[in-house]
Amino acid sequence: MSLTNEDKNWIVQLFTHQESRIDEKLGTLESRIDDKLGTLESRIDDKLGTLESRMDHRLASLESRMDGKLASLESRIDSRMDEKLAAMEFRMDSRMDQKLAAMESRMDSRMDEKIERMETKLLTAFHSWASPVETKFRSHSAVLRALDVGLEALTDRVAQLEARQIH
Repeated sequence: MSLTNEDKNWIVQLFTHQESRIDEKLGTLESRIDDKLGTLESRIDDKLGTLESRMDHRLASLESRMDGKLASLESRIDSRMDEKLAAMEFRMDSRMDQKLAAMESRMDSRMDEKIERMETKLLTAFHSWASPVETKFRSHSAVLRALDVGLEALTDRVAQLEARQIH
């Protein structure tokens, strides 16, 4: 069986009519989908805005808590560092005091030795000088005593002569 031109035209019209109905239905469906997508997009934007606001708030809260924790940690670190530095300073002061005391003791010993040697040299030099001076002093003293004795004898003699002349 073969189709006549009339049947073919009727089929083409039927398809054309069905195609236009399908296009119309698709247009309506597309319009409804666009509306639904617009509504859905609007709801998603609202939800994202709300979510973004909540996330910003949570991040701000988290940042605030982290700042507090960091400040506390910094304070603890500063405190510990101060303690460690104070302990180190104390140990260094103690060691320096010990080293200075040992050095002072060695210096005192050396100074005592040098002073003792200096005193010995000075006394030796004084003794070397004083011995001949003492000898000279003794000899001068003996001469002076002899002169004294001679002067006294002369004074006595002059007194006797004067006493004779007066009588």
